[in-house]
Amino acid sequence: MGKSSGRFWVPLSVVDESLSPLGLEVKTFLVLARFANAEGICWPSIKIIAECTGSSERTIRKHLRLLVKHELITIVDGNTGGRGKPTKYRLKRDGEERAA
Repeated sequence: MGKSSGRFWVPLSVVDESLSPLGLEVKTFLVLARFANAEGICWPSIKIIAECTGSSERTIRKHLRLLVKHELITIVDGNTGGRGKPTKYRLKRDGEERAA
């Protein structure tokens, strides 16, 4: 995710038809991208993602699982969060291949 001038690139694979229903998962991915650093790492809380998307926290958890399943995000260092420990996500960069 390259950021400059308030812009970022989103991999085309995010908008392919592998996600359904497409709109909300993409919205969740875009919120993650908004918070990502230059390496594509971010750690917004479920609550923040839900507020940004207008979705419930339960729905966001579902979307995050789908994004992981489709290899569009990964959980960094196996850190699954917990009280006081944010989950860190790494967004798939354009040109990166999915695992076989």
